[in-house]
Amino acid sequence: LQLMNSIMNLQSRRITSSDERARFESARRRLISLATVSAHLDDTTQPDTVDLVPFLRRLCQAFSVAYMADGRISLTFAATGARLIAATLAVPLGMAMGEILVNISLNGFAPQTTGIVAVEVAVEGDQVRIAIRHTGRKIDETFHSDGANLGRLLVDAFVNQLGGVFRAETSEICVVFTRPFRA
Repeated sequence: LQLMNSIMNLQSRRITSSDERARFESARRRLISLATVSAHLDDTTQPDTVDLVPFLRRLCQAFSVAYMADGRISLTFAATGARLIAATLAVPLGMAMGEILVNISLNGFAPQTTGIVAVEVAVEGDQVRIAIRHTGRKIDETFHSDGANLGRLLVDAFVNQLGGVFRAETSEICVVFTRPFRA
């Protein structure tokens, strides 16, 4: 994946249209997200299961460093409960989280403004609830559900793989899934 990113960097130098460049950069960010998720899965001691809360904490830190490094936006992470999930489910969950956090960092705050992104994970029995709030623009404006928003379509598809529900409301983005995740 790192090699593909390098090739895409070389290819991007040939793009002259600003619209094409934006679409290309969007694809490149998704490749980087996949590489980030894969790297965090490779870091586990059990190849078939992933400890959900530490996995999400490390993933949020990685996305924060990659997309919020200028210091304008800070990310907080809080969690209650614990859960092991199958590694095959960690990929769509990680990709959904990446899409959401990147979308918020790129579209949720006006240029030169500061703010906070708060990720809260709550595990109760078989239910996992991930709520993401931020102090920027209204969430329903930054992550709208029209058919033209590829990020939203991808998040919907990833959350569907988890058997979950995704909501983008005025005050928060929420992913809820109830499924037996024990490996």
